[in-house]
Amino acid sequence: MCPVDAIIFSPTPKIDPNLCVECGLCYSSCRFSAIQMESDDWEIVKATEDIMDIDIGCVKSNSDIKVSCVSRITEVLLLYLMLSGKNVVIKTGDCKMCKLKDSLMYFKKNVKKSVVLAKSLGLELRFKVKKEISKEIYTPKKVVSRRDVFSGLFKVFKGKKNRTKRDLLIGLIKGREIIEDITYPEIGMISIDNRCNLCGVCEYICSCNAILIKKDENLGRILFYPSLCVGCGECEKACIREALSFKKGSVRNFKDGIVNLFEAKRNVCKICGKGFYSSENQDICPICKNKEESKKKFLEFLKNI
Repeated sequence: MCPVDAIIFSPTPKIDPNLCVECGLCYSSCRFSAIQMESDDWEIVKATEDIMDIDIGCVKSNSDIKVSCVSRITEVLLLYLMLSGKNVVIKTGDCKMCKLKDSLMYFKKNVKKSVVLAKSLGLELRFKVKKEISKEIYTPKKVVSRRDVFSGLFKVFKGKKNRTKRDLLIGLIKGREIIEDITYPEIGMISIDNRCNLCGVCEYICSCNAILIKKDENLGRILFYPSLCVGCGECEKACIREALSFKKGSVRNFKDGIVNLFEAKRNVCKICGKGFYSSENQDICPICKNKEESKKKFLEFLKNI
């Protein structure tokens, strides 16, 4: 996604400040909210509060408000603009000749997500996209004006609390009535059956902290926060016992509170004496059970020699 190859994985992700141009495309495309920037969506929301007609486009378009690429416009921004009753025109330049053309897939995804959110909340779609190439070369100003609030140069708000795109999205949806509950591509719901032994793999693999396992002397529970889930489905792939099932969620799940997915009692293994969790009344832990089964299979093998 990065047009200047400023993001490096060696082995952990790093951003080279000497290469980064602060275009914001990584921030816009990352559904895990792992990337934050000073000119995030919230700052843009505050800076455009008193503008009703939003004329926004890439640096190569004939637009009033400039953005590095239209892919910088997130579904959160589009939802806010529609909730505010603003009229929005998104202008593109000659995308076929642009070095950022590969990022357009993310713009299309963001538009589709914003349409789902708007329809679910019963909002009128108050934006349109059109091609309008500028004849002039855009040069960012040293003193940032309101025209430039969407560019990576907008760095005036200091000391703010960390907040993600998902936090902003939840804030926009919270308290609003869901008119039509539509499947949303970046949220999910999970269920867990009795094969679960609270091994903790699902909690470990979830990079959004949507899954939480709590254990005490008597009971173990798996809690789920649907509004934090981004619908990656990695928890289902990682489940060793195939006890977890994942399915796509809907806009209504953004309003859901904590879900108690699974409970299991703490038992003590009569063989090894260690504690383990199971939803059934068992007196042998899974490890010892596997050992016993392996012994039986080996003895059967010896008998048949």
